[in-house]
Amino acid sequence: MPRSTRRSSGRWISRPSAGASTNAAPHSPPREPVVSTTGPRFGPIARRTLAETIREQIQQEILDGALPGGARLPSERQLCEDFKVARTSVREAIQGLISLGLVVRRGNRAYVAEELPAFGVEALDARTKHVRELFEVRRVTERAEISNIAEQFDPALPIAEFRELDRSFHWTLARASHNSLLAEVYGKVLAALFESEEWSAMLNDAKYSRAVKGIIKVAGSEHREIAGAIARGDAVGALAGIERHLETVETRIVSQLV
Repeated sequence: MPRSTRRSSGRWISRPSAGASTNAAPHSPPREPVVSTTGPRFGPIARRTLAETIREQIQQEILDGALPGGARLPSERQLCEDFKVARTSVREAIQGLISLGLVVRRGNRAYVAEELPAFGVEALDARTKHVRELFEVRRVTERAEISNIAEQFDPALPIAEFRELDRSFHWTLARASHNSLLAEVYGKVLAALFESEEWSAMLNDAKYSRAVKGIIKVAGSEHREIAGAIARGDAVGALAGIERHLETVETRIVSQLV
């Protein structure tokens, strides 16, 4: 299987794995086809994130000795340029290497560990698989949590319950982004909105009750659409749904206050 290595120019390129022949043997006799009596056996293909792919390439370079113990990894900016990815993926990849004991942090830079963990490549692969499975469980759990919250929305919900569900739904969305900065900023914006005098006044003033019920009904429907897109792995649809939902709620609230 081809793996990648980093040239001095800062590029990661494919190369044949050790022991693989680069030239076909001349005059090799054709092999007889093997006919299976049980039919093909196909297995599920694990979905790999960009961070996992980056981590495994760097991991292989460390195990091959191309990046020796104590060597400083390229900067996050350089890795982003090499792999053509966002910084979030690079940071997640490095964190994965740290979790495996292959990389350590010193200040703001990452270095190959002086002493690698005392386990072989097979054990490392098993540990890597375990970490990947844990993250997949986390992703599935978050999708299930989002769907579960979305299904609880009902136009007949008391205001207090709606506010709590709405807050939980949006904060779970922010957390599921796996972007700590985004989650923090989004959380502060949500807190400012949920605790604003205008929103609180609308929810508690009888003259806005009809408008509020309409907002709750629409919000519940749009939350379910967003959750459905996330469950399908439709990132574009989920993002469009979130933007549409925020715009709808904003328009409805502002129209009642002007």
